Amino acid sequence: MSVLLTIVFGLLGLGIVIFFHELGHFIMARLTGIPVLEFSIGMGPRLASFARNGITYKIGMLPIGGYCKLKGEDSYKTAVLEKKEAVSFEKDDFLGAHPLKKIAISLGGPLFNVIFALLIFFCIELFGYTTYSFSNQIILINDYISEPLYPSKIAGFQTGDRIIAINKKETKFFSDIYTMIASSPNKPLDFTVQRGDNQLTIIASPILNKETGAGQLGIYPWVDPVIARVEKSSAAGLAGLLPGDIIIAIDDTFIKNTQELYNFLSLKRPQKCTIKFIRNNEERTTTLIPLYTNGNIEELGIYWESIRIFNKANNIFEAFAKGYNQAIGTIIDTYKGIISLFRGTNILNAIAGPARITWTVGKVTADSIAVEGFSNGLLSALNLLALISIALFVMNLLPIPVLDGGWIVLFIIEIFTRKPVSLKTIVRYQQIGLLMLVLLFGLSLFSDFLFFLKQ
Repeated sequence: MSVLLTIVFGLLGLGIVIFFHELGHFIMARLTGIPVLEFSIGMGPRLASFARNGITYKIGMLPIGGYCKLKGEDSYKTAVLEKKEAVSFEKDDFLGAHPLKKIAISLGGPLFNVIFALLIFFCIELFGYTTYSFSNQIILINDYISEPLYPSKIAGFQTGDRIIAINKKETKFFSDIYTMIASSPNKPLDFTVQRGDNQLTIIASPILNKETGAGQLGIYPWVDPVIARVEKSSAAGLAGLLPGDIIIAIDDTFIKNTQELYNFLSLKRPQKCTIKFIRNNEERTTTLIPLYTNGNIEELGIYWESIRIFNKANNIFEAFAKGYNQAIGTIIDTYKGIISLFRGTNILNAIAGPARITWTVGKVTADSIAVEGFSNGLLSALNLLALISIALFVMNLLPIPVLDGGWIVLFIIEIFTRKPVSLKTIVRYQQIGLLMLVLLFGLSLFSDFLFFLKQ
């Protein structure tokens, strides 16, 4: 897929998420009787617009966001510009309304983000979706590196073990194992392990990966070296390897899993090597010429055979329950991610700006459609939009001035004091919020810059 198409998909997806956010503000304003002056999809100069019932509906030239402009929402700004000591409100002004109405309108945007995500999760569960994973058999990272020493090695795991349950919850696939470990940094977990004919229990606490904020046990999935797909112009494609080939040796070193193959290439760094493989029950050989960048081996262009998992709810009620649990679980995980920033997580890796989010949405959509077909590709893209929508919900409700959560704090204070917060307090509060947003935006742009440098 072209870069242009990736950007188009990304902007479209991000625009949908922001549209639902602003739609929430719009609907809540209408329900509470606060006049809406303008509702825009996109920013910047007007491409098209029309007016109905006193509301101007607009499409902006820049497909990056949107807004819902309410009557009187600039009252504080106007008072500051006119150097007034206090704010005067006209009838039906948003900022002059009852604080409960203002809270409802402020909550509307984030609430609709959750509803949007819940609808996506519900539809995905109802219609079914396909995922790919590997078996629950593991490889220890410390079999290949001595430092750092990971919890898996310390606790007594061995390469070839199968983790069949964590905290009594069945783990059929490596994706199940990864999900539970990633969400449990620094928490002791009860692993049920199958080792040959014996079953044993191992207690281990995943460490916090400061680059990602996720828990890490120090394991790889055991992946049999069976080729599922090969990129034509890649090193593997030029070597003549095909789907279905089973790699059994490299330069006469026999391998049992893909990690052994990559480890050989990383350590030996051969300019060319002999690959021994089985095709149609016949043993064959070919010459592979690996490519290196800055001393590191590039991707071989091989997609390894994985386990295809089709997930589908049995009925509409189960689909709703699973979608609801997915939404709640994602909200909880998002808050955990924010908390992890205060535990030493690399903030530049954890924060993504608009350019990176747009690129990620577009790339996931384009790549998923190319590899999995339109329907599965679309589901992958929608799932990512649901995750971003929930992230927008969480971020907007943080008690930071300028954001919805910051305004809600002021409106709650107004309920208890029974009078509007003073103009002087508002100005200082918003200045702090603006400074925080500028710093956050600057960090996100720098994070995006570093991300694209690595692409």
